[in-house]
Amino acid sequence: MKCVTVLAAVSLLVTGCSYVQQKIALASAIRSAMQPGHSYKTFAASSNSMAPTIANDAIVLGDLSAYRTTGPRRRDIVVFYPPRPSRDPFIKRVVGIPGQTFAILKGTMRIDGVSVAEPYLSERSAYDMAVRNYGIYVSFGSKWSRLDSSVANIPPRAAWSSPDRIPPGYYVLLGDNRNDSEDAHIWGFAQSSGRIASGPEAGLSARSFVRVVKILPPQSN
Repeated sequence: MKCVTVLAAVSLLVTGCSYVQQKIALASAIRSAMQPGHSYKTFAASSNSMAPTIANDAIVLGDLSAYRTTGPRRRDIVVFYPPRPSRDPFIKRVVGIPGQTFAILKGTMRIDGVSVAEPYLSERSAYDMAVRNYGIYVSFGSKWSRLDSSVANIPPRAAWSSPDRIPPGYYVLLGDNRNDSEDAHIWGFAQSSGRIASGPEAGLSARSFVRVVKILPPQSN
């Protein structure tokens, strides 16, 4: 996932339009999603991990100011840096927020014990996943495995308010293309502040999330 400037996004091509029409159409689409007093940046998706919502090479407009006074909400799509080495940011969906219980069982997401519909998915998850006993557990069959804190971001017990609830300051982020996405079921919790708790980025400062407010389809040359 690579960053591009708003002006660069506006200069991309729209199929069937003249060059001037292309710039006007894209500028209008971007401008319509902007709020006064907010800062914005565009990003280019570099995988299909968020398909069908966001296709590879799509451009997304991110609101840098969206979380100045409030935290991410469930179902928000965010641009962020994962808790593992990555030169470019990722784009994923927030599916679990601090204080909630979280599980995916037989393809169905359950938040605080209640089944939650996910209309944005093209297919159900092929794995089960649960936040429990101060960790994240994943199963691709009959056996559950706890994510190893040496390779995943799992905070120490002291950071948890409850053994089975997402700890304060931590989020579960997954791709809409659930079975072809490098996300929380691999590298654990995402953080938007503080220092990464564990894994290969342990001790490094987490970076703020950027909320996606507009999705533009891939442009044809």
